Amino acid sequence: MITGPQIREARVRLGWDSRTLAQRAKIRLASLIRAEGSSGEPAISTAEAAAIERTLGDAGAGIAPARRPKP
Repeated sequence: MITGPQIREARVRLGWDSRTLAQRAKIRLASLIRAEGSSGEPAISTAEAAAIERTLGDAGAGIAPARRPKP
């Protein structure tokens, strides 16, 4: 599943604000803000995460692999 930092980084690369991504993904702005605020997998529904990932992908923002903390 896409992570909060991945969402934020892809959105910024597109030059979109949070409201734009939420509208294009057809999810609530509060859900997007909660998702972006998480350090790992966001506390949003699977459908919302899929909508965000699909919207970012359709717009051409490649999703970078999740960064794993160093041991």
